[in-house]
Amino acid sequence: MIEVGMNTRRILAGLKDEELFEMVPEEWVMRIYEAGGVTSDLRSVWLLVFWGRLTRAGMLETPMTNHYMMHLPPCLDNLPIIPA
Repeated sequence: MIEVGMNTRRILAGLKDEELFEMVPEEWVMRIYEAGGVTSDLRSVWLLVFWGRLTRAGMLETPMTNHYMMHLPPCLDNLPIIPA
């Protein structure tokens, strides 16, 4: 988590304001696939299309804003303190 935060700050410091509104380079998206961040399974590979439609700012803000919301319902379903 610390390393991701430091790397994000390094990337942000190197970006000009106008670059934030450019589309995410296709190479970035494909690097995620090549690094194993997603698989070729349909439940995973759709993320490449999603990320490929974002601006750089959108790519940076997604984890901080709405990503966790996708995982919240399954987490709540598995909490023993919440009655079914």
